[in-house]
Amino acid sequence: MLNFAVQLNLFYLFHLMNYAGECFNDAKICNGFPDLWYGEDEENCVDWNCTQGRWKCGTGMCISTDHVCDGDYDCKHFDDTDEANCESWTCPIGRWKCSDGVQCIPDYFVCNYHPDCQDSSDEENCENWICEASLWQCSDGGCISNYLVCNKELDCWDNSDELCMSVIDRHLSNY
Repeated sequence: MLNFAVQLNLFYLFHLMNYAGECFNDAKICNGFPDLWYGEDEENCVDWNCTQGRWKCGTGMCISTDHVCDGDYDCKHFDDTDEANCESWTCPIGRWKCSDGVQCIPDYFVCNYHPDCQDSSDEENCENWICEASLWQCSDGGCISNYLVCNKELDCWDNSDELCMSVIDRHLSNY
């Protein structure tokens, strides 16, 4: 007779095969990455240890540390542990902690003219912010994608991304 854990895994494996409509081997169950659409292969993984850069939900499912304290509930099945105790959470590298202390957003969301923090703190004090190297900094401190500069559309609140157009237009009018 098979022990209960083996029986459960075999039942679970059979369930996944039928539900997904594809062969699904047990190496993918509790491997720290959701391989099925709803993450069923990561449920009931209480004894599973998540790999580096992943965080363990209360159900045992592993999610990216980028999804912890991001303002969205990423753990499945009414598990809100990824959004609990965010005041004590240290945002991973490349993420910025909002002033309310309960949300981490990507660095490139800071000073992008769109409030991404629930408290809108990512759009405060932008005159002192230095944009990532891949972004263009508006004169008022805001950050926009480089491809938005000189595209004949005002993207910076101070219109500094289109100052080049007046130079180009003046140059072209001389011909």
